[in-house]
Amino acid sequence: MLLAAILFVGAFNRRNAALAGAPLATRPTGALRITRHPMNWAFAIWAVVHGALAGRTATLVLTGAIFTLAIVGSALQEVKKRRADPGWANYARQTSFFPFAKGRFWPGAVPVVGGILIIILASWLHPQLGAPAIPPLVWFT
Repeated sequence: MLLAAILFVGAFNRRNAALAGAPLATRPTGALRITRHPMNWAFAIWAVVHGALAGRTATLVLTGAIFTLAIVGSALQEVKKRRADPGWANYARQTSFFPFAKGRFWPGAVPVVGGILIIILASWLHPQLGAPAIPPLVWFT
């Protein structure tokens, strides 16, 4: 989940060409160097983790739908961007659809710190919302 949180924060990069209406950056930075679709991969990772841990049919249906939407949506967005923007091919060569496929691992300090803060907040909120307690704060209770 930490990776999902880091990618989620990293998606709010002003140079994220995948955001609606965003201009195409000449060079990807931060989490965009890891994957062209950091937010969708964050949702996909969230769905896999929650589906695997919950194991209930209703949860599997929900998380399966979120996973499918995230991955299929990213793939369809690739097609749309490729058709609409002639510079997309050059941008796509500099990063990857799948996280870490280009061998880049550091998203930057802001996404890492933001991701850690999201995990701390989520671990505090989980039991408040009636969900199971999760690390890291469960270790201190």
